[in-house]
This record gives sequence, C-alpha cells and structure tokens, in this order.
Amino acid sequence: MNLLDYGETIEKDTEFVIFGIPWDYLTSIEAPNSALAPDTIREISENIALTSEMGIDITKIKAVDVGNVPIKEKEVDKNLKEIQSFIDDIYSQNDSVKLIMIGGDHFCTFPVVKAVGEHYSNKDSFGVILFDAHLDFYQEWDKGVYSHATVSHRIYDLDFINNNNLIIVGTRDIDIPEKEIKIGMCLKAVPKIFEEIPDIKLYYMLEKCD
Repeated sequence: MNLLDYGETIEKDTEFVIFGIPWDYLTSIEAPNSALAPDTIREISENIALTSEMGIDITKIKAVDVGNVPIKEKEVDKNLKEIQSFIDDIYSQNDSVKLIMIGGDHFCTFPVVKAVGEHYSNKDSFGVILFDAHLDFYQEWDKGVYSHATVSHRIYDLDFINNNNLIIVGTRDIDIPEKEIKIGMCLKAVPKIFEEIPDIKLYYMLEKCD
C-alpha cells in the first residue's frame, strides 16, 4: 500500500519521494511501536480527503512512495548502511527530488540527514532545523553513541554541520550532561525565532564562542 495511492516509479519530473524507515530499536522506551508507523500512516491515508485546507489537489503533487528501507531490528551498523544505500539509489534515479521520510523513532533522522547532506553539492547553503522538546544531545545513551537521545549530537558531528547551520526548536528539557556539553559547544538560548510565529518563545542554536 502506498501513501495516498501515489505511484512507485521515480520519473524525471518527480518532485517528492516518500519512504519509510520501520525502525525503533534505538529508543529507550520499553515497548516502542513507532516501527509500525510507516505502514500505519499509509493505511490511514486511505481516509484522508484529497484536497488540502488551501484547496490544493493532493493527487496532482508529483510524488511517489517507494516503500520502506529493509531493516534488521538489532543490526545497527547494517541498517545505517542500508538507509544510505536506499537514499543513494533514489538520487541515482533523480538527483533533484525532495525526500519525505516516515519513521521510526527519531534517531532515523540522523542517517537521512547524513545521506542528504553528503549528496547536497552546496554545503555552504545546507542546514538542519530540528523540532524537539528534548535536546537529545547526549554523547552516549542506553545502547551507545547511536540512540534517540544522541541524535542531535550525531547530526552535529557530521562534517558539514557546524554551530552556524543547526537549529533546535522547541526544547524545554535539558539534562545536566547535555548542559555541560552545550557549554563547551556554545549552545545558546535565544528568546524568539520568528516574529511571525509569536507562540514559539524559545529555541536553541549552536553559535560561535565569544
């Protein structure tokens, strides 16, 4: 089953490629079920009306759903390589498409950002915005350096990410170890992000040390 009954074949005029990562092994929650989300969201999409609130005909969006990345639950390194290969294959068919990933726990964000960033030729104009109530900036957590609680740190460690192009929005929960890391990396709280969105009161941005 595909999301909104979109096709599966990437064409020259395809603009969006949807894919799932059915993986939640790296969350520390005792009984996670977000690995079910990609297929569940596809099933639910059968009941979604086909125009947006702005009157856009969703069926005319040039999108395809290429299915899920093959995942072996506990084989972390193999899964990371599988996600990279899956995305590389998408770009080999059309290198200008925009990717829409359905997770999975939010560690799945890291390998996708890594693959997209490595593909992106103009690294100077590349950046990442994360929306999360938790900073997720631990160096290690639970099963090691790869965890839902380390995802922001792993993204920050990428060669093309620095203290000028990673913004974490909506954070309200920072643990002591994360606080110590953020001091060393000059993580700074800023009162507002956009005047046009007055309800967003706080965000965290990696900035240069004075």
